[in-house]
Amino acid sequence: MAALLTVVWSLAGWRQHTQAAAERTVTDDAVAAEAVQYLAATLANAIADLRFLATSNEVRELLADPHEPQLATTATEFISILRQKPLYRRLRIFDSQGMELLRIERHGRSLDRSPQSGLESKARRDFFEEAQKLEPGSVYVSRFDLDVQGGQIVQPPTPMLRLSTPVRLEGRSAMVITLNLDGDQLIEAMHRILDKRGRQGTLIDDQGYWLYHPNPAMRWGGQIGTEEKLARRDPELWQRMQASAGNAGVRQNTYFHPLLPLRGVADLRGALVDLGWWITLDHHDEVSAWYHILLTPPFWASQLLLLIAAFFVLRLQREAAERRSQAENESAAFARAERELREVRGQVYELSLRMQSAKDLESFTELTLSELAPVLGAALGAFYCIEDGWLQPIGSYGLAKELMLRQFRLGDSLLGEALRQHRGIELAELPPNYLMVRTGTGRSAPPHLLILPLWVKDENLGAIEFALNTPPSEQQRLMLRQALPLISLHLANYQHRRKVGST
Repeated sequence: MAALLTVVWSLAGWRQHTQAAAERTVTDDAVAAEAVQYLAATLANAIADLRFLATSNEVRELLADPHEPQLATTATEFISILRQKPLYRRLRIFDSQGMELLRIERHGRSLDRSPQSGLESKARRDFFEEAQKLEPGSVYVSRFDLDVQGGQIVQPPTPMLRLSTPVRLEGRSAMVITLNLDGDQLIEAMHRILDKRGRQGTLIDDQGYWLYHPNPAMRWGGQIGTEEKLARRDPELWQRMQASAGNAGVRQNTYFHPLLPLRGVADLRGALVDLGWWITLDHHDEVSAWYHILLTPPFWASQLLLLIAAFFVLRLQREAAERRSQAENESAAFARAERELREVRGQVYELSLRMQSAKDLESFTELTLSELAPVLGAALGAFYCIEDGWLQPIGSYGLAKELMLRQFRLGDSLLGEALRQHRGIELAELPPNYLMVRTGTGRSAPPHLLILPLWVKDENLGAIEFALNTPPSEQQRLMLRQALPLISLHLANYQHRRKVGST
């Protein structure tokens, strides 16, 4: 039973685990879809704003005259636009050599134009070089990385996502407008999506570095030099993700889903456009933990101990049940024996009363046979008395007329042998036609013979012979043991009367 319960429990756990895993996958798909939708909408709005700025009159005039006071006019207009967009952290215009002409910076709630002394060259940064190669209207989306100023990572580390587009006058080299999106706000929004669904997850770039991880020490390993990344921590999972052909999947307790919010959008370039990011969600919950406990050696060791204990408990219970059943059987047998004994005593008492009503020896023997034969189920019966060394037939039951009873010497028959031993004789499977019973519809040969000796104080008195169709039952044998001594006493009495009457 314990083994069966263990198997059932394990199967139930597996079923619950499988069902819960399927439900979690549906939930995780919804989480990933919401994250992609948010990121796609946010970037689409930012790209639209960048294109609007690139085609504004202020920018066109700045292209023709990239000096003061046009720079101041453009800065004022850009500040008024950015004030309504808290996601935008920085807006810059670069000349054709990659030198900042104008930089609008957000500091908390304020937006300020950086002084001329604070402007830097970004000629070797991808968001300038790659954007300058594009046609007007196209947008380059940079890698999502930490902000760098003066060749150093800004402290505290601030993630940025940069959108750049070229602007040019005919016959001139392109200038570039770059819009920086606040990466902390993007990550916080993604985190809110995960929290709303009750999921714990990470954000990973196309090289396997964590852009977001619950443990801050795991973030931005490629830039800060720790080299902490999924590709090194869990290479099998990373390989599985790379081999998924941009599809979602599950490996052990981790769900992964690609984030490609800009795939298929025209006139966009960049790593985020082509490769995107990855989102992972932790599948480890109570059901998974419970199920994996089933697979651990300590669990099965405990189950083995449970089975051993259950074996001994069941054994003790079985032994107790057997003892209880034996006691109940003994009690029932004792009650049955008591009931049968009472019935036998009642039969013997009734027989004694009837035997006392007999007038002589012949009527006594006939009455005795007629009382005992139905009780035993006998088909034939004969009553013999000893007279002058011979066994004389005195009474019969069910015998055909042609079967005349004859007398026997004491030593010449089984009747005499039974008297000599003072013990009844029982024969089974008598030969065919040994004794025949006739009725109105036919005749039959009883297969069993029962010889019952009668004596009192070692004095042999006679014998009773019955032919039976079936052997006597235990209750019938008990009745005979109770009745024969009483029959012997009555027989001795009637024989004595007969002798007295004949003298």
